[in-house]
Amino acid sequence: MAWVGDGELTEDQWKQQYDQLSGNSDQAVSTWVAAAQRYRGYYDQDMFNFGVDYSDPKGWRTLPQYLLTTIKQKNNELVANNNQINQMKADFAAGLDAAKEQVRVAEEARLAAETAKTQVEQAARAVEATLRTEQQNAQALAATARQEQEADRVTLNTSVDVATDLATAREESVQALAARVDEYERDEFDIADGEVEWVNARLGIVYINLGSADNLPRTQVFTVYGQDDATFNPTGKKGTIRILRIRDAHSAEAEILEQDLKNPILANDKIFTPTWKPGRTLKFALSGFLDFDGNGTFEQIDIDALSTLIRENGGEVVASIDPQTGTLSNDIDALTNFVITGGDPTNGDPTTIKAIGDASKTLRDQAVEAGVQLIDMNELLEQYGYRNSIGIERTGPGVEGFVPRRPPGRSADGTSF
Repeated sequence: MAWVGDGELTEDQWKQQYDQLSGNSDQAVSTWVAAAQRYRGYYDQDMFNFGVDYSDPKGWRTLPQYLLTTIKQKNNELVANNNQINQMKADFAAGLDAAKEQVRVAEEARLAAETAKTQVEQAARAVEATLRTEQQNAQALAATARQEQEADRVTLNTSVDVATDLATAREESVQALAARVDEYERDEFDIADGEVEWVNARLGIVYINLGSADNLPRTQVFTVYGQDDATFNPTGKKGTIRILRIRDAHSAEAEILEQDLKNPILANDKIFTPTWKPGRTLKFALSGFLDFDGNGTFEQIDIDALSTLIRENGGEVVASIDPQTGTLSNDIDALTNFVITGGDPTNGDPTTIKAIGDASKTLRDQAVEAGVQLIDMNELLEQYGYRNSIGIERTGPGVEGFVPRRPPGRSADGTSF
């Protein structure tokens, strides 16, 4: 580095000249040497103070640049340090705010917990007081109940003998009534509904002594028994007939559906049907899947049509099942004569099918309990001679121009010949 700002001589060259000048006795030279020594001291002091990290070539002319550069660097470092400090301060402040917020939330939660605890303690004390009061009330009620129970026991013991006597009397009455019912049923079955008055074996036609005055249903089917079959033993059955037309108050024409050729139907034979009685209204209940019109579905029109047919044959429907809801309209008892049964539902809503099945089971159980006869719908239709609204067509020799012959000898009141 140049010394004292002169770039022509090096430091060593200046030292050499300094040494040469220091031995000159000339006054001017001595003055200059003294000044040079003074400046050399300044220089050494400056280099010591400012040029610790300053490398050669050293000099006063380059020292300011070095110092300026160093100051800028230190300033940049100071700015960076200040920025870092400011960021740390900001981070610290943010962390402090977050911590304060957490403390605030925790304090609110603590206060809320204390409030809830106070409320729970108050509620618990209230419940405890209520339970204590209820316990006291229960004890009082229990004491009262024991007193009433004892009084009831005394009263019950007093009434047992009376109730026993009453039950015995009612049982005797029931037994007597059952005996009368059995006798009535036997009598009813022993009495024929009517009898055959005249037979045309060639045309398969018979006349019977029932007619419009007896409310005889058209197409009704009767079973024919022998003249002396008072009990209508099934072994004495001779055949079956079906009403073709009502002739007058006490006369009707019927066709022979079947007969035993070895024991043919004759005049004065007795006729009987379980589904119709002269002058009486038999009661029916409808149960199960009753597909009256044969379209594969169970609908209200089936109930209506079957009910109409029963009414036309002198009966009354007292209970039925709603095809849409499966609801049973009424219960039945011993006064019901028949429960008409159908099949099981094959299609439709599962809930409705189950309801219909449950209602049908209820009707069947009631029928068994009350001793009511179960009869299949098709069997009932056979008894009624129902042919699904198809007219009866008679064929065979001699049909053309046939006019039924009225049996002779009938009295005015129609009771006998």
